[in-house]
Amino acid sequence: MKPSIKRRKQQPRLNRLLGIKRNPKAGNINSPEHKNRRKARAKKVANAKIVLRPQNPKMPIYDVLKGRNVYLTTDSNGKQRYVPKESQATAKEKAKGLFIKDRTVIKKGKKALNKDAQPKLDSTGRNTYPVKGEDDTTQYLPKESDATQEEKNQGHYVEESSLNSPVKAKQASEGGLPIRDLGKGRKVYATLSEDGDQIFLPRERDATPYEKRKGLFVTNESAVMQTKGKQMAEGKPIPDLGKNRMVYPTESTDGEVVFYPRESEATPNEINSGQFVTDESVKDQTEKKTSQKEEAKYNKDKNRFEYPYENQEGEITYLPKENEASEEEKANGQFVNSKSTENPADQWTLIVNGKPKYEADRYLYPVTEAAGNLVYLPITTEATQRELENGLYLPFESIETSDRIIDRVKRTQRLYPIDPISISDVTDRDRQLYPKTDPNDEVRYLPKASEATADEIANKQFIPDEETDPAAARRDPGRKPFSEANDGTILWDGKSLPAPTALQQIALLRSLKPNFDPQHGRMLYPITNTDGTQRYIPLIEDATVEEVMQGNYAKFTTEQPLEDVIQQHLDEQTYEVTTGKISAIAIADLEKVFTEVPLRLTSNTDLEELLNNENSLQQQWTLLTIN
Repeated sequence: MKPSIKRRKQQPRLNRLLGIKRNPKAGNINSPEHKNRRKARAKKVANAKIVLRPQNPKMPIYDVLKGRNVYLTTDSNGKQRYVPKESQATAKEKAKGLFIKDRTVIKKGKKALNKDAQPKLDSTGRNTYPVKGEDDTTQYLPKESDATQEEKNQGHYVEESSLNSPVKAKQASEGGLPIRDLGKGRKVYATLSEDGDQIFLPRERDATPYEKRKGLFVTNESAVMQTKGKQMAEGKPIPDLGKNRMVYPTESTDGEVVFYPRESEATPNEINSGQFVTDESVKDQTEKKTSQKEEAKYNKDKNRFEYPYENQEGEITYLPKENEASEEEKANGQFVNSKSTENPADQWTLIVNGKPKYEADRYLYPVTEAAGNLVYLPITTEATQRELENGLYLPFESIETSDRIIDRVKRTQRLYPIDPISISDVTDRDRQLYPKTDPNDEVRYLPKASEATADEIANKQFIPDEETDPAAARRDPGRKPFSEANDGTILWDGKSLPAPTALQQIALLRSLKPNFDPQHGRMLYPITNTDGTQRYIPLIEDATVEEVMQGNYAKFTTEQPLEDVIQQHLDEQTYEVTTGKISAIAIADLEKVFTEVPLRLTSNTDLEELLNNENSLQQQWTLLTIN
């Protein structure tokens, strides 16, 4: 018998090498074994399907690649993914369960024609509201909460956000701390029912649809306020010894004062419960701010400026800025807010020789702001409370005048004695030595020519007799008095008067009847000359350069003769200076008296002549030591 030419089909070489035998029944797909295997695979796939939970079935995104909408879902592990609805899913997606049921897909609803639209009852007893149909006709649709699933799938409902809520949300009671609703894992807040009873409701974002329909919730805003910090009330903090901190007064809902810690020192539980006061309110209440009623003073011993602070009783104390205070002062709160010491005049540029305007019974001075705009501002003492709080004023010192500058320069110059001294020479002859200022600004004491020795005359170390006669000669014009005693007391030079306070200046100028000078845009004030006649001259800040050079401007002096005022109110004291002892008046004492006595205007020329010729006003030697 010839062998068959039909060759047996060989198995793959790899299978033969591995010893894998071919299944003789592999081609029979209807065998019971095949059916059992298919059932096992299907059961395995069914068990492996992912359970998806739609997040927002109203807001799909478009899948450009497959031309369909996909919806955001969350699986049991919390992973988010976009899947199609079941009718648009592929076989593979259906096998893996990557789809959502068509009935869960909700089309976006329509908006009501107006929020206060009047509803109509439909055949099922539901309220329906007017909307604009596709053919521009008015249709009536139910709210989403009343719509059937089919209506939701087709978008045939009215969005509730387009309607005014028929229920009114409640406000959480102020100061009422929330409690935990363990059944639903949320916080509920204290509020009042219509009967006035205290009840606890969730905030709107945590409320169920049923609670929202019935108005059984509090607004989100009022709920947040219960966990926010309180504002510190007026009063002093007290120590909380148990937790080594300070607690600050604040008002509870019933108006009582309670004490809470500041936010930076509160425990997490206190912060969650809103039982704390904000750090900002503590800072605002406890920080001391500079008073605008007084000016800063320089503390020479501590080399710093100290600023006036007015307490609740109206008492004024002088305190340093925070960055200049000592550790002890900081610990005791004895400092002022640094920001309150900033000079508001720094942001304004005063217009030189600018004409002030009179408005609302006060003068307003022209300045320019940073942007260059013209602004009129009052001085500190005439500013309103609102202007003071917003820095819309000028300190009196910023309205600088030439007179004030000259006075300060004179007081700060190195001063020298002005009267002759008595001394015995080598021959035991008593004679007077007279001060003479040389070209190098040094003071030398020289005899008059009739009492000088031959050597002194040869070396020109003398003063002509006519210059030493007080009746016929003026004192040395270069001679300057002492400005400061050895103990630091600032001394009056006898040649200048202190500047008046802002109130004094304003009061006096308003009592006069000035004339307006249209040529220079200024006011001219009346003064009485030495011969009794009257003339009108400007203040130094309004004077021209020529008038300043001639001294033809008004200055403030005492209404009574200056010599009488000093004799009545001041006693000369003895002070030690570098070369001996002098009898003089402290400038602080003179300034104090100057603020208490009535003032008048006089010309600068007349005032200088008075001060130069009145010997009783000058510093006098009581003891001289010559090295």
